[in-house]
Amino acid sequence: MTEDNTRRTFVKAIGGASFTGIPSTLLGRSIAEDDTNPVAAEILLPEAELPEAFDCCQGLDIHTVPFVEALQSVDSRFKSSDIATEGYWRGTNQSNPEWVVSSLAIVTEWPLPRKIVETATGQMWDEYVAMYDEETLFFVEFEQSFSRSERVSEWGLDIIQTPHRTGIEPKTTVIYTERLRLQFFENTLIGTIVFGPTGSSPSVESLLDQYAEIQRSRYRSYHSADN
Repeated sequence: MTEDNTRRTFVKAIGGASFTGIPSTLLGRSIAEDDTNPVAAEILLPEAELPEAFDCCQGLDIHTVPFVEALQSVDSRFKSSDIATEGYWRGTNQSNPEWVVSSLAIVTEWPLPRKIVETATGQMWDEYVAMYDEETLFFVEFEQSFSRSERVSEWGLDIIQTPHRTGIEPKTTVIYTERLRLQFFENTLIGTIVFGPTGSSPSVESLLDQYAEIQRSRYRSYHSADN
């Protein structure tokens, strides 16, 4: 897989699936200051939790994030919700990072419709993979996964390379991994995503666990009863 196929313009084009590249922003904040609801921006992954090699993404508009657009298209109430997202990258440059770590938080004034959120996210994820597939070479394939538990829904993507050389048996190698985790609470949605090379240390999966727990802990500071 060439450097062009790491993440390329997907930081911008797909922002929603990865929530990537958006400065911390409040969208439609209408909750009173003395309300017990958390502030979405305060549930995001703090920059201090990222290694120094990571930089904050710049230059994108939260209003054009596909994930936000998808939710607002299926339920207009999301247009008045408190939404914030932040993205970090490491690698050659922001348009072609080797690593991406992003976080999202949505706080509503009504119970979250989990089925609607999952359906919108799944459709957007499929579109993301299809777009990514169009930009890659023929020997690069994608394997998707999905899992669901009481509070968590998770989408996975393994990027697989199978070089074809005359006289040599093809060897399949998973070279990049991406994981998107959504955590559902009564009126709060927490999103965490990690993209990076397979075989790295720490792994994409361990970083996802670590960063998702940090966001969950920040939420708990508002709702200690939700464990």
